[in-house]
Amino acid sequence: MKVITIFLATIITSTALHASLRDLDYDDVRREGGFGSETMVNVCRIEASNTKLTVDEKEALLTSSYLNHIHTLDLSGQEIDDSFIEKLASNTSLSRLMTIDLSNNPSITDTALDYIRSSSVFGSVRDLPQVSARYGGPSTTVRIKRKNTGVTKTSVDPEFYFGIDYIHPITGRKTFDHADQGIKLIALE
Repeated sequence: MKVITIFLATIITSTALHASLRDLDYDDVRREGGFGSETMVNVCRIEASNTKLTVDEKEALLTSSYLNHIHTLDLSGQEIDDSFIEKLASNTSLSRLMTIDLSNNPSITDTALDYIRSSSVFGSVRDLPQVSARYGGPSTTVRIKRKNTGVTKTSVDPEFYFGIDYIHPITGRKTFDHADQGIKLIALE
């Protein structure tokens, strides 16, 4: 009976915490103190708003240590370039990032795709294992939206020997063994 009670309490707590993960737009982020605010720790999606990011806000995004649950990041029309993506790809708090919208940034080129592909951060943490049907091994997929950019590639080669950790987004517990020979796939949209 005690085990069942603990199990049910764990499920209820996990469900309540998971429900606390939030979607925000840039205006919401501003109201909460910016990308460097601790309130970003339970945000899973950031969408664009009608007001573009300022230079200071972009810098805060690049350096924030509170974006640990972000799986979707909309940077469309933010006047960013490949250098910005290079810096973003090294922000270790963005390890769960699976979708990034780079649309309407004409200074984004194929070089940005290379930074995303070779990043040891983006896509390195997943909730549960995914297996590549093509390669038959553990994999992660990062989706890149690229409409109205300078990107000319229509596909990107996978990154092999990519490290993937499997961690529950709420409890922080390991859900599966680390994959040091994972495959990072890049899906261009």
